[in-house]
Amino acid sequence: MPPSSFGLLYNPLADGCSHEDYHGSRFGAVQVACPLKKVQAISGDDVLLPCHTDPRINLSTSTLDWKRPDLLRHDPRYIVYVYRNQKDDPQSDQDADRTSVSHRVLQWGDLSLLISSVRPSDSGPYESYLLDYGCVCTIQLNVVNRTTEVPSTASPSTRAADQSRAGAANFPAVAFALMITVLIVVGAA
Repeated sequence: MPPSSFGLLYNPLADGCSHEDYHGSRFGAVQVACPLKKVQAISGDDVLLPCHTDPRINLSTSTLDWKRPDLLRHDPRYIVYVYRNQKDDPQSDQDADRTSVSHRVLQWGDLSLLISSVRPSDSGPYESYLLDYGCVCTIQLNVVNRTTEVPSTASPSTRAADQSRAGAANFPAVAFALMITVLIVVGAA
């Protein structure tokens, strides 16, 4: 089994996590785990919603769906991705060409969903459903516009220092513009 692309394999049920802490489900000896409860992306980027089985099992002959549980079943965006009979099934999703699961890593229990060129309308909960095992896992996707400032995790003093350095970097341009203005005013007098 290859190493997980999402870090160490973590079994949240083994260390007594409550249902609120664990964002997946368990059926017999197989569970579906979503290592992240929330994923943030910038509009236009590709985003991966990580999801895998624990233990890692071969899913290449399994049936799996990715859905948007916040939408009504008759909404064409409700079904996001479908894998049946060892291939992608035609989806009713109008943006089916933007969603995929790597067939190559299904054999290692990785059913992560790739969404290409995300847009704000893609924001919402995404639910992976492994039909053969009755397992479900949900991830919340939040897509922001490129012009929207992503919240900074820097402290206020760090942000102030960064702004001060940015101001110092612009000093030569400001000084030059001021010098030109003075020369124009003096020359006009």
